[in-house]
Amino acid sequence: QLKEAEERGLDVKKHDLTKKWPYKEGSFDIVLASEIIEHVFDTDFFLLECKRVLKEGGTLILSTPNICSLGGRIRCLLGKRPPAIDCRAKHYTPGHIRAFSHHDLKTLFIENGLKVETFTGDDFYLPFISQNTPFLGKICYSLSNLFPTFSPGLIFKCKKI
Repeated sequence: QLKEAEERGLDVKKHDLTKKWPYKEGSFDIVLASEIIEHVFDTDFFLLECKRVLKEGGTLILSTPNICSLGGRIRCLLGKRPPAIDCRAKHYTPGHIRAFSHHDLKTLFIENGLKVETFTGDDFYLPFISQNTPFLGKICYSLSNLFPTFSPGLIFKCKKI
């Protein structure tokens, strides 16, 4: 995938995110961290690196699974593991080593010098109902905006302060 991106004229780098990133301080207007933080051991280091490479007033957009989703809460009540966390390290598991709620992430952002501007959910699953129709898709999208803390995924837009 890196080679394909380079062939399309993109400047790409492969790097271990647990080590200092190969970018100067204040290099970017936006950092997009989609479905990454749940795979990172040192989340404070990760967020501090996001902040370091952002320009003053720059934007971090971060998404991650929600441990407190409606489905996750129901699974816990039934004595089952929420899908946001893994119970073993096998090749077929996503490799989540951290699980977050809205409150967890908000606290991490504040403690690492990032101000939450907006927050939403990424979808809203209704059991036994297909979201493949435009009407039901709009309902699920609306519910994720109305009740983001029940959504299976969390999306935050933060500013460097």
